[in-house]
Amino acid sequence: NALSHSLTYVIYRVTENGSYRGTFTFSEGKFINQEIVKVSGKRHGTIVSYIPSKDVLGKCPIDAEELEAWVNMTSYVIDKKITLKFAVQKKGKEIEKFKVYKHENGFVDYIDTMTKNKLVAPVSVDGSIDDVDVQCVFTYDHKDVNGEEKVDSFANTIHTPDGGVHVKAAKAAITFYLSKMANAELTDAERKKFMISAEDCRNGLVMAVNMSCNNPGFTGQTKEKVGADEVFRPVRDVVARGLNKYFRKNPKDLQKICGYLKKIAKSRLEITKIRKSDVSGYDSFAAAKMKNFSPAYGTGYQELFLCEGLSAKGCVNKARDPKFQASFAFRGVLKNT
Repeated sequence: NALSHSLTYVIYRVTENGSYRGTFTFSEGKFINQEIVKVSGKRHGTIVSYIPSKDVLGKCPIDAEELEAWVNMTSYVIDKKITLKFAVQKKGKEIEKFKVYKHENGFVDYIDTMTKNKLVAPVSVDGSIDDVDVQCVFTYDHKDVNGEEKVDSFANTIHTPDGGVHVKAAKAAITFYLSKMANAELTDAERKKFMISAEDCRNGLVMAVNMSCNNPGFTGQTKEKVGADEVFRPVRDVVARGLNKYFRKNPKDLQKICGYLKKIAKSRLEITKIRKSDVSGYDSFAAAKMKNFSPAYGTGYQELFLCEGLSAKGCVNKARDPKFQASFAFRGVLKNT
């Protein structure tokens, strides 16, 4: 309001006495007038018209693409019953662009913007503890060869790309629960070889967290991270209780995730063996062979890095992904061909 040349709210409400429309107008931060009238129908919602103040902000062109991206993102974190309408109309001209944003499954649909490869349908849990409202949605991208986790979050409808306490809490609840359940599925012989770790549970994780509370403790000028430690326990407990409830109703999804985590743990074990083999003693032939060549253990698509000397190969091995990238060191002088 203080940064606006003009600001107008048009609010529609349905009450026991009928439907009403309220119009509230402000200019340069000062209240101008209001009008409340009874209207027909059962319209519900709010329309905001805003023009930035040139005196305060100077020339303030609005990037329509950035604004549309913000409206699109916001449409996922608000109540799924709400419809957002976005229109681009320059002064004195007709509407150039008009788009409606509404998501049938609300925040659950946000996972679709993060990955198209879902091991199971998005797992959604929500609840409230100590006035901290939480919704957490996650799945696994089982086709991501790098096994990177993809995490996004919001607090009080504000995007928090740097995460923070609410993300740590949700992740802690998920990894603890899934590692516990996956380890319970292992045979005695498997337990002697490996156990499912929290790191395994983060491999390929795709998760989004939406939290609302009185004091999220935003850090930074752009509010990109939640810093209030007091929200950790409520968020963790909401997610933990939600997981128990969800997987009691969806045991097949839990079984599928546990199977995936077992494969991840086995892969980790193989990587450890390969790394150990690079420093273990071998006979002269085996040692020379392993020194020059580091294989990729995965199946399917693979890459081979050809390195000029063992020093270069050592640098490559530190950066490569052994799931699909192998390396081989040439020794001696190569002929130009």
